[in-house]
Amino acid sequence: MASTLRKSIDLGSNLRASTLEGIFGAAMSGLTTSFVAPLAIAMGAGASSIALLASLPGLVGSWAQIGATHILDFIPDRRRVIITSSLAQALVWMPLAILPFMTSRIPLLIAFVCLHAMLANLYQPLFTSLIGDIVPQDKRGYFFARRNKYITLVTFLAMLTAGTILTDLEGFIGFAIIFGSAAIAQLISTYFKARLDNPPQTQTTGAAFGIIDFLTKGRSTDFGRFVLFVSLLKFSVNIAAPFLAIYMLTTLGLDYLTFTIILSSSVIFKYLTMDIWGSIIDRAGNRRVMLATSTFVPAIALGWTILINPWQLFIIEALSGIAWAGLDLAINTYIFDCVSPKNRIRCSAYYNAIVGKATFLGASLGGIIIAYLPDLGLGIPIAFLASAIASAGSLTLLRGIREMRLVSIKEGTSFFFDDDILISPKRSPPLEIIPTRRPKHHEGPLLTHPTIITRRIIQPSPYGTEYEQQFVTRLMRGVKDNNNASKVDALFTRLHKGRM
Repeated sequence: MASTLRKSIDLGSNLRASTLEGIFGAAMSGLTTSFVAPLAIAMGAGASSIALLASLPGLVGSWAQIGATHILDFIPDRRRVIITSSLAQALVWMPLAILPFMTSRIPLLIAFVCLHAMLANLYQPLFTSLIGDIVPQDKRGYFFARRNKYITLVTFLAMLTAGTILTDLEGFIGFAIIFGSAAIAQLISTYFKARLDNPPQTQTTGAAFGIIDFLTKGRSTDFGRFVLFVSLLKFSVNIAAPFLAIYMLTTLGLDYLTFTIILSSSVIFKYLTMDIWGSIIDRAGNRRVMLATSTFVPAIALGWTILINPWQLFIIEALSGIAWAGLDLAINTYIFDCVSPKNRIRCSAYYNAIVGKATFLGASLGGIIIAYLPDLGLGIPIAFLASAIASAGSLTLLRGIREMRLVSIKEGTSFFFDDDILISPKRSPPLEIIPTRRPKHHEGPLLTHPTIITRRIIQPSPYGTEYEQQFVTRLMRGVKDNNNASKVDALFTRLHKGRM
């Protein structure tokens, strides 16, 4: 059904429109995300205001995510909601261009940033659902890696441009220019969102599950365990991440250009490694990439605790870019793989809502740590240390996450010749077990060859359970004749436990 729907739309033009909307959205993000806190600092905000600025938008956005699950009950056209919210999001940046010249500046800044977060989170689950319906599963790793690569490059260029503008221009004129430019970039991004097709949505059958059901039963599902892991990781990271700006600009006394170069190093290294991570995910799966990259997160936070030289911080942020390029891509594609299309909007909203609340709690804890330690130079490094310890603890939750897509596992030429074995966990029955490519020197029918195994999720199996049992019996008998039974037994044990 999904493939039929995709054939009815122009896949190429939709992928181009999605890439272009992401590029201009990245320009908006690069001009603003890293420079809201510097604007607040320039207007005289203290650590408590910075903590509120970093945490409150995440909380507001998380509630907007819950609202997104119900908005289609009133406005059935999800693309209309996406376009309207994206347009309003662009308009929010315009008042920020003149905000430094107004009174009550800090409360207004927090209010506008919260409004921006609400609008972004309102349409994000709908946009995730729309893109998931457009992009086929076998193209997601490549497409999102390439799209994210362009987005990362544009983010880097926008950040560098903003940092240069703030360095060259005195006072608040530089901030007015970059926030005004961000509004224009978001307007262009909205135009390309409007160019996307809106394929019919898969209708949910049965009663919809609510957020309470999700929270109480989530730990028994793959997606629930995944959300728990990401939430704890984001909580840990945001104990310290919101305070990088005040640490570099106030405690270390760096200028805007040095500040921008340090932060940009993570962005450019994301760009350089995005394609590599995309190909690894398509071949090895999301879980392995999450496991490999998340182990660097505590080390990065620890580096910020003990290093103060700008070049050392540049290296730490470069390592951060490499790690988060793979981690973000694996997290994003895992959501598509783990959730059926009919539940994608609701699950994406719940995911973002819970992660948003975790981000709020992490930033709030960081603000408390800094507020109750009188020496600011001591408080922020302790927040970094707390972030390192907490993120290390979050890694223990990865053991409960299973791979949800076909991945290729090299078992060596002695047993599997020159072929890979393709595996997938038992996500939902029935499973079809079929051979892959023809091995070297094997001239007979592929179904008679015992050493090439593919487990593929299908709905439903065209051959039925009887065929599967007969083939597995023949397969195992042939393997035992080859004296490799223990190896295949171990493989199927690992598949059954879902630890691949």
